[in-house]
This record gives sequence, structure tokens and C-alpha cells, in this order.
Amino acid sequence: MIARRSSPRVTAKMAAKIKHLCKLGYMQHDVAARFGINQGRVSEIVNGKIHGDEPPDADPPDDPQPELPF
Repeated sequence: MIARRSSPRVTAKMAAKIKHLCKLGYMQHDVAARFGINQGRVSEIVNGKIHGDEPPDADPPDDPQPELPF
């Protein structure tokens, strides 16, 4: 039997970075791929269904056009 791949648990710090990247205009599916989660989870974070009380990361990356900085 093949084991299912599980995606990592989304931490508050990850949620803040995800919100920040989406606010910068990155596509949800690109952000999801970078974090190893599915796009639906990113949508839930952006729309406040999970980690709704977590604000976007206030510390912008040094490069204004980063290629997903982490």
C-alpha cells in the first residue's frame, strides 16, 4: 500500500508570509507550491478561514521582486 503524502502543518509564521506574498500579487498556486501545501489551503489562509487573526508579515523582503524569498 502506498502511503499518502501529507502536507506540512501551517504555522502562524507561515500564514503571515503566505498572506504577505498574496498581498504582493503572487498567485495562490505559486505560493502553495513554494510552501508544499495545496492552493485551497492558501485560499483559506488569505480569506481568514484559518489563521484569521494572524496579520500579514510586516517585514517585506529586501528585493522588491523576489522569487519567493524563502
